[in-house]
Amino acid sequence: MKTRAQSIQAWRSARQKIRTGGIVTIPKTAAFPHPRDAGAVPTATWPVGQIADYALELEFASPPLLIREFSNRFEAAVAGIAIAQQAIAIAEASPTTAMYLGGALLGAAIRDRHGGH
Repeated sequence: MKTRAQSIQAWRSARQKIRTGGIVTIPKTAAFPHPRDAGAVPTATWPVGQIADYALELEFASPPLLIREFSNRFEAAVAGIAIAQQAIAIAEASPTTAMYLGGALLGAAIRDRHGGH
C-alpha cells in the first residue's frame, strides 16, 4: 500500500502528462493509487458510464484535477480546460446556445471592466 505522499506524487505525475485540452488515461492497476488515497473528494456529478467522479487539489491556487473512475481505468483532466471544452462543444452543437453563451461572456467582460458596478 502506498503512503498518502506517494499517492499524491503519482497523481502529480499524471497531471504533468496532460497537454493543453488533453485527458490522460491511466489503467487501473494495483501499482497506481486510487484518487481517494491522494485526498480526492467525490464530486456532485451524476455518473454516465463511469463509476464515480473526483476532484483532486494538488497545488494551491491551481485548478483541480478532475478524475473519472471507470471499471478498468481512470481518466483525468484539468478542471478549467475540461469546462472550456464542454462549453465549446455545446456552442458548436447549437447556434442559439452559442449566441446565449457569447452574450453571457460579453456581459461578464463588461461588468468586470467597470469594476462589477
